[in-house]
Amino acid sequence: MQAIAIRIPRLRTYIAGDRYSIYGNDGYGAVDYEAVPLDGDVPFWPGARRHAGHLNEGHLCWGHLDHVTQDGHLVGRHLGHGHLEPEAILRFVTPLYCLGHYMIAVCVDDAGGNRSTSTPAMVSCVINSSPRAASDFAKAGYDEQTDQIRFTFSPSPDLVN
Repeated sequence: MQAIAIRIPRLRTYIAGDRYSIYGNDGYGAVDYEAVPLDGDVPFWPGARRHAGHLNEGHLCWGHLDHVTQDGHLVGRHLGHGHLEPEAILRFVTPLYCLGHYMIAVCVDDAGGNRSTSTPAMVSCVINSSPRAASDFAKAGYDEQTDQIRFTFSPSPDLVN
């Protein structure tokens, strides 16, 4: 059993309202973008309000070029700073998986709900581990006519749906 941890860079270019979703393939085949995401519609800047527009929200009433807002917009000097460097690294950990070639894709949607046209970031991982063992193995009976013993057990919780 193994979990896959991925790191998602939160770039300064992402503004309040931009979101990401994480999709997987259940250990085989291609990533299924039509399935329910492993983690869906997650804001890059939780709790931050969207900007009302460049000149519609008192834009010139406070420090423009060196002011820090709640979503990283205009952090540092807007054009002279590491504008494309990550503001933070976000982390996502999958449930425990066993046996499979897992592929995970991170899709980005802008504040307007438009999916990014760039290829989703992809993580690929082969997991070659066994599920936890069955438990409560016990003799349930013996049939003298067929000379067969019956057993009961609780299957691995990793293999029960």
